[in-house]
Amino acid sequence: MRPALARALDELVREEYGSNRELAERVQVSESTIARIRRGHIPSLATLKRLAEGIPQYSLLELQKMAGILEPSANSDVPEMTRGKREQTILKIIEQLSPARQRLAEALLATLLEEQRQEDQRG
Repeated sequence: MRPALARALDELVREEYGSNRELAERVQVSESTIARIRRGHIPSLATLKRLAEGIPQYSLLELQKMAGILEPSANSDVPEMTRGKREQTILKIIEQLSPARQRLAEALLATLLEEQRQEDQRG
């Protein structure tokens, strides 16, 4: 099933903007970015920010939820991510990077984990 964000952009294009190009110009992203999101691609945070700035109907938080990046908490407006969902989201984001940037992201995560392990041992 396509993310809610893809379906929402379909509706916006159909009812308000008329084409991917018009929506892309409104939110200052490429037409191909809009097309990819409409096909179910999870956009970067920078793209979600541009969407939130350009589409007054949606906040950044709502767009993150619609993209499947965040899960709403049952008891509050503060978003929560389950551990499995968080890991899936990180992997999806890393998969979108170039091979060189994937290696960099993996090295960064390994460094952060090692620092956390050392802090836990001291604490």
